[in-house]
Amino acid sequence: MDFIASFEWFKECAYWDSKQWSIWYGTKSYKWECITKKQAKNRKQEYLKPLIEIVNQDCYSENQKTAMISYMYNVWKYAMNVREYIKKCD
Repeated sequence: MDFIASFEWFKECAYWDSKQWSIWYGTKSYKWECITKKQAKNRKQEYLKPLIEIVNQDCYSENQKTAMISYMYNVWKYAMNVREYIKKCD
């Protein structure tokens, strides 16, 4: 979470992000929404939970897990074919 957040910026209220309304950490939002940092962090954690579950394997170091989560977060719809490789520690 902290690694990904380090590349994002805090915006208290929603902004147009090329194809959708977003709010802090790039999470989906709607026009006129405003949230606190704590709410934004909680929302991002919920969004990342499935990715964390995929890479939560004993065969990977914490740095490897961080890299894989960051990769899948940034290319989500294109990265789904790597799930099985990750689950197999391949």
